Amino acid sequence: MRGVGSRHRGWFAASFALLAAAGGTSAGCDSLNCTDATCIDVVAVAVVGLDSFVVSLEVAGQPPQTRECPLSCARFDGAWTSVFEGSPRSAALRVFGPDGQEVYQTTVRPDYHDTHPNGPTCPPTCRQANVRVEI
Repeated sequence: MRGVGSRHRGWFAASFALLAAAGGTSAGCDSLNCTDATCIDVVAVAVVGLDSFVVSLEVAGQPPQTRECPLSCARFDGAWTSVFEGSPRSAALRVFGPDGQEVYQTTVRPDYHDTHPNGPTCPPTCRQANVRVEI
């Protein structure tokens, strides 16, 4: 190694050997490479066609989760989107206009995809789905 004194050569070699032994040079994930990010199962509901409304997602046997939009929603791709915790097989989805009258109702069966915030082989695995409603 030109320009590196003999005292430093050993440090470079030892550092590289430790890095390789720890899996630091390989792709993928092991206990030393996984991060500690967490995630939760969610259903994101996007509503198009209203600017002020309440959206409700109700799973049988549980109280409904409601969001008042735009207050507790975010604007993405032309829709007001709110996130509901959980991964139900089906749920009643209801939208209420600014006057409180129901303007939309259906039963949704979300199509989930798995997410791995710490890498494809690292825990945790969370389920996420998107539902889009046009009114």
